[in-house]
Amino acid sequence: MPNNQSKIDFNKKLETVKSFISSLTQESTLVWNKLSDEKCIRTLAILSFAKTEVFACYWALYNGNSEKKNKEKMIIWMDEFLLSNNNQKLSGFPHYKKITSEDLYQLRCNLMHFFSCTYKTIGICNGDERTLKKCFTDCGIFISNMSLNLLIYEGAKMMLEILLDEANKTECHEKGIERIYEKIKNEGGLQLNI
Repeated sequence: MPNNQSKIDFNKKLETVKSFISSLTQESTLVWNKLSDEKCIRTLAILSFAKTEVFACYWALYNGNSEKKNKEKMIIWMDEFLLSNNNQKLSGFPHYKKITSEDLYQLRCNLMHFFSCTYKTIGICNGDERTLKKCFTDCGIFISNMSLNLLIYEGAKMMLEILLDEANKTECHEKGIERIYEKIKNEGGLQLNI
């Protein structure tokens, strides 16, 4: 960076990005926790996929790929963060190894467009699928909202670590943060406390 003022400006932008992504996670978790007691299986899954889509769009924006279709953005994000071996929560849910990002995207579409909680051989279930006696059946694989939400949350943490990496001083990183900041600033992403 050329001078101290531009470093201060960049740090303010970085803090805005951090605050926005953190508030998205906090707000959606608050709603998720309230609904989880009500057994709103489909609504919880829709919320989880909506959150995933927001993360995917910001990740694409950061990488200069905002022109990609949302399906492509989501599949890239889920491959990189949700179903990645780097996602520390994934090892607790080995049945996700049989699911692709494309499968999850199609499940998301069925939920969003038809309020259906199945896609081919994948279904959303209540509770913790690890406690079900028949997690794997002839019918397919069941995933819970809890596991999906945990994997998304961990993926979001991984993404945020990359975005907030103070050691990353590359021009590409700075431009990516600038693109996210401008989107938040110009399109109403900031919360108004009225």
